[in-house]
Amino acid sequence: RRAADGTLPEILNAVPVRRGDCLLIRPGTVHAIGAGIVIAEIQQSSNLTYRVYDYGRVDGDGNPRALHLTQAADVAALTPPADPVRNAADTPRLAACDYFTVDCLDIAGEAKITAPVDSFAALLITDGQAQLCWESECLSAPRGACFFLPAGLAVQVRGNCRMLRCTV
Repeated sequence: RRAADGTLPEILNAVPVRRGDCLLIRPGTVHAIGAGIVIAEIQQSSNLTYRVYDYGRVDGDGNPRALHLTQAADVAALTPPADPVRNAADTPRLAACDYFTVDCLDIAGEAKITAPVDSFAALLITDGQAQLCWESECLSAPRGACFFLPAGLAVQVRGNCRMLRCTV
């Protein structure tokens, strides 16, 4: 009823976030991203998304976008997510589940990062800038850059940056 009559936001649990927070949102959790929030979304592969509310947005023809209320109700997890993880320098692990892990790494100067031997690693520069070097190659890594390291590849990171490292 709340989704159909447009009053769903009145009963949702708003979680205040700060720069650097990490939320692990489990499958089936109703969630939305608030105004002014920039995210790095890491997720298990999926070809399903159910829309339960759409802020009155319309499609290209001016019609309200379709909602998927019945399908969403069948898979919804109606419990609030855990509080955000606030990274501390001595605890780089931000999130871990059966599908991936996410670590926050602060690089000052130089560090070696190696992808797992049986999978890849994704690196996302969230602050600062650096260079990623391997063999005879170097790439610039400004804030916002994302890199996928093939299985087993080791890179030297040179500079001052904060990055997310995701492994599967």
